[in-house]
Parts: sequence; C-alpha cells; structure tokens
Amino acid sequence: MKVIWIFLSLAVLLFAGCSGDSPSEADTTPPSQPHMIHHLGDTGDMVNMGTFIDTINYYNTNDPDLENNGIDALSDNNWIQLQWSVILDDDVDYLEIFRFNLSDYQAYEQYLQANGEEYDFATKIDSIASPTQTRYVDHFSSLSGTSLATTWFYYIKAVDVAGNWAKSDTVGYKLTEKLVTLEPYPYEIVNSLDNVTFQWNLDGSGSVAAYRLLLFDQYHHLLWCYTPLDLEYPIKEYDGPSYTEETYFWRIDAFGAGPEIITLFNKTYQVYSGSESHETEFSVMP
Repeated sequence: MKVIWIFLSLAVLLFAGCSGDSPSEADTTPPSQPHMIHHLGDTGDMVNMGTFIDTINYYNTNDPDLENNGIDALSDNNWIQLQWSVILDDDVDYLEIFRFNLSDYQAYEQYLQANGEEYDFATKIDSIASPTQTRYVDHFSSLSGTSLATTWFYYIKAVDVAGNWAKSDTVGYKLTEKLVTLEPYPYEIVNSLDNVTFQWNLDGSGSVAAYRLLLFDQYHHLLWCYTPLDLEYPIKEYDGPSYTEETYFWRIDAFGAGPEIITLFNKTYQVYSGSESHETEFSVMP
C-alpha cells in the first residue's frame, strides 16, 4: 500500500510539472508593427483661410520644447526628431532605433544583387528601456557639409519580453543649413513690438527654397508668421497684430525644394528637408 501511495504521489507531481508552459507553448507572437509618424507639416502652414486663425502651431502643449509634427528638424541644434504612435502591446520590453542613409541602402542593393544575400545595413543608434515612449531626438552631433545635406532614414523595432520583435515602417528627413537670427538679438529690450525689424543671415548652401519667420509668446503659442518671397533680402519689419505680452520668441525656418521622391524596397517616399534656427528671446517694455 505504501508503494502504491508513493507511485501516485510521483504521478501527481509529474502531471503538475507538465501542465505548465512547455517549450512548445512559449510565446512566439511578435508585437504589433510600430507606426512611425511621417512629416506632417511645419509650424505656420496655412489652414482654412476662412477662419480667424489661418496658421498651424505644431508645438506639443505638454512639452513646449518639442514640436508635434512627426519627423522634423529641431531648433536646438542640427538634430532630427522622430515620433511614432503609441504601442498598445502590453508585453513590449524595449525599443531599438535604427538609422541609415541612401548610400547605405544602395550598397546593400548592389551586394544583394551580386551575392543573393541580405545583411543588416542600418546602424542601431540607441535602445529605449521605456516601451511607452513615443518620440526620440537623434543627437547626431557635428552634422555639417555633405552630412548635413544627407537624407537620413529611420525605423524602430519593438522587442517583447520573449525576444520576439516587430519592425516599423521607415521615415526620412534631410537637414538644410541652419539660419542665424540677428535682430532682435538675444534678450534685447525694445519699446514697442510695432518697431521691431527682424533680420537673419542668408543661406550659403544654395539648398534653401523658402524662409518662414515665426513669432511666439512665452508659452510657444504662435502669434504671427511671415513667408518672404524674396530670399535675397533677409529683413522684415513687424506688421502683425498688436499684443501686450512682455516676452517673445522668434525664429527663422528654412525649407528645401521638394519633397524629394525616393524609392526604398519598392516603396516610394516623399522626403522633406529643412531647418529651424535657434529661438531668440526678446522683451517689450514701453
């Protein structure tokens, strides 16, 4: 009787051990594909002309240091901001950020045609431990010259706790030469907004097709914008509405001719280009 009891106990333990997850039942389902946000537009773009407000302000009200318009240039430096939609999967462990340029892709295509073998041609530039993060700033420092005029492409991978991953779609952007604000100079005090004349430097690269002058209040609400038709005279007297604020910020955006049409993996992309000057603060004290 004692032998039978021991046998039954072992059988119960064996059954209990096998009833859990077995290697064949491991999670093999990848996360949902992340969705990158392509360039949506630029601050100061025109909307319905029949409304009182006829320009768009893409600034994110939750974070006034970043604009909320997809992949774009930043005013802080020669940096590119990425954005993607919220990832809804609850088992994503981390995200990986990848970057490549057109030369990287063309070298890959040539190698694939010659050898019939694929390889990872994109560079992993970072990993993000927070899977709920929805933006990333590529501090691709010291961009200048030909690197500055290069179209950069990005995608992300979402990796879950079991090691499964899903690759996002691809977005691209090209930085143009950043312009420099001259007048009003930083922290200048003027007696009237109506007496302000904005001045900035001329683009020296030849890649800029249009400028846009933007004026914000201290909360980054867009107050006024102007797109000069003449690129050779970088000066504009303020002729917008009257305001009573004491503190203002202004910047000058540059836009390349475009968008550039590029084909990757048999898919066509519209790639925009541009830059944003550093924002300059000035005050009005009558």
